Amino acid sequence: MKSLLAKSWIVTKYIAATALLIFAVIMGIGWYVTKSRDEAIRISPFIQKLDQVEREKGNVLKLLFDGLKDIGEDDAKLVVTWLTVRQNRGEQPYLYLIGLYNGKSSDNARKLQGIEFLAKATLVYRVDALKCGDPTAFQAVPILEGAMGMKTVRDSLKMNPELRKAIVAKALEYEDQSKNRVRPEWVCAHGIKPGPPPSDESMYIHRQSMRTEFEKSF
Repeated sequence: MKSLLAKSWIVTKYIAATALLIFAVIMGIGWYVTKSRDEAIRISPFIQKLDQVEREKGNVLKLLFDGLKDIGEDDAKLVVTWLTVRQNRGEQPYLYLIGLYNGKSSDNARKLQGIEFLAKATLVYRVDALKCGDPTAFQAVPILEGAMGMKTVRDSLKMNPELRKAIVAKALEYEDQSKNRVRPEWVCAHGIKPGPPPSDESMYIHRQSMRTEFEKSF
C-alpha cells in the first residue's frame, strides 16, 4: 500500500512539474509574440507616420484610406492593432477601419472578423449619431458607407443567410455590451445644426429603433 501511494505521489509530482513547464513555455511564447509585435509596430514606417500625423492633429483618416490602396498584409495587421487600441474613441470611424484593414488579410478568419467589424460599425454609429444632438450629422454614416461600397457587403451576406444571421447577432451583442460609448465626433463634425444632447428616453427609443432596423436590413 505504501509502495502504491509512493508511486502515485511520484506520478502526481511529475504531472504537476510537466504542467508548470508547459505553462512556462506558453507564457514565454506569448511574451515573445507580444514583444515581437510591439517591436514591429514601433519600427513600421506606416505606423510611425500614423503616430506623427495623429500627434500633429493632421488628417489621419486620409492617411488610413490612402494606406488601404497599397499597404502590405503584414503592415495591415499592425494597423489593425493600432486601430483596435483606439476603437472606443470617437474622433475617427475606427470600427469601419478595423474591418477594412482586416479585409486586407489572406486569412479567411481575419476576413470574417473584418465583416463582423463592418457590421458593428454600421449599427454602433447609427445608434451613437443621436448623441451629436444634430439631425443633419446623421448623413455622415450612409455617406461613408456609400464611399466604402458597403452595399456590396450586405448583398453578399444575403446570399448566405446563416452567416448573415451570425454576423448580425455579434454586432447586436457588441452594441449591447458597449453602451457607455463616447460621442462619435467624426459623425458630429458632419452636422451643421448642433443642439443639446438627447434625453435618456430619446436615446432609448432611438437605440431600439436602430437595432430593429439593423437586424432587418443589414
